[in-house]
Amino acid sequence: MVYQIAGVPHQVRYETGKVFVEITWDRRSGEINEFIGLTPRKGECEDGLSLSDLLAMEGADRPESKMPFQVYDNHRLQPFVEKLAEDTRAFAQPALAGDRMSAEEVAGQ
Repeated sequence: MVYQIAGVPHQVRYETGKVFVEITWDRRSGEINEFIGLTPRKGECEDGLSLSDLLAMEGADRPESKMPFQVYDNHRLQPFVEKLAEDTRAFAQPALAGDRMSAEEVAGQ
């Protein structure tokens, strides 16, 4: 399921029964962030981990592991969103698969 978060035009959310991926863009700061997390069970709080944190945990030697991309022009977002997708495919497979141990390990850091 893919949907835009109500009332928030600069966020996109992808969700399965196990995990969610949320991409946000703050027009003022220019920051593009991606959060990956387990879909909360009834009574649990949603807790997403930033892609930057996952990259740092994996020891990825990428500038975006230290700080999110900053893009101030919405017409220039596409290459940065594509880079997020590339990093997600390369480094976030356990989180995307809904690996609870992976999520808890990062949350404990």
